[in-house]
Amino acid sequence: MIRGLKKCFGGIQMTWLRVIIFSVFTAAMTAFFMLCPATKNGPLKEMGVGYEFWFIFAIFVVSNCKKTTEAGLKCFVFFLISQPLIYLFQQPFAEVNLIKAYYGRWFIQTLFTLPGGMIAFQIKRKEWWSGVILAVAGIFMGGLGSWGMVSSLFKGDIPYALYSAFFVIVTILFAFVFCEDKPKRAVYLVLVIVAIIGFGIYGFVEKNGSGTTTYQIQGEGPWENHGGGSTNMNITYEGEGSISVTYSRNSEGNIILMNEAGEMIQIKITVVNGEVTIEQSAYKEDTN
Repeated sequence: MIRGLKKCFGGIQMTWLRVIIFSVFTAAMTAFFMLCPATKNGPLKEMGVGYEFWFIFAIFVVSNCKKTTEAGLKCFVFFLISQPLIYLFQQPFAEVNLIKAYYGRWFIQTLFTLPGGMIAFQIKRKEWWSGVILAVAGIFMGGLGSWGMVSSLFKGDIPYALYSAFFVIVTILFAFVFCEDKPKRAVYLVLVIVAIIGFGIYGFVEKNGSGTTTYQIQGEGPWENHGGGSTNMNITYEGEGSISVTYSRNSEGNIILMNEAGEMIQIKITVVNGEVTIEQSAYKEDTN
């Protein structure tokens, strides 16, 4: 198994054509999981909301490059193609302009993948500090995986617990795929195991991942629901300048309101690990 993973992460020539094909494939797969009735309310939908799988995809691209600059450029292009495609594949089934509503922050994050890919390429080195670089991804995947697994087990959500356990397992396997040198492996394992244990304890204590919040609309009314979409959450316009949001784990949603003067606002709700962020902005209806 380890031998097969080593061949996958480092034994493939990542040409530009393969980068483009892989970008389109991951985008199509993500959009499918978010649209398919059998998966859109399950853990696989998280591929379109969270970062865990994208760490694996990025490491796959970078580890199959030969030079630092090549790794940075191909990592950047991979995200530059895949992220907007996810929204474009879903657009025929959406009520709002997904690129306009969601892609802005992802584009900004995509810009960081150029230097990020160059830094990530250093995980192929044998020095101990290379284990620290690899541990950045390991801490994120293993920590969130451990938190999600423990939290889900308490809720009896076995599919999500298995989904989370997958990332814990991948995190440990990376020690044997990328860390043949013992000092490098030791540094990596110490950092990720501490994260796995720490986040697991946090999941045991906190056991949180869903809830309900109410947001007061900033602006004069009366406002009426003009349409909108949501992912794994329920959004209810209550009137009197407020909306109620019932969310579950990592999710995103939006609601568009319009007043008698024709002014439109968009309420964007983002939930990451149970933390709710609500943003209100002006919205102009796409007439194209």
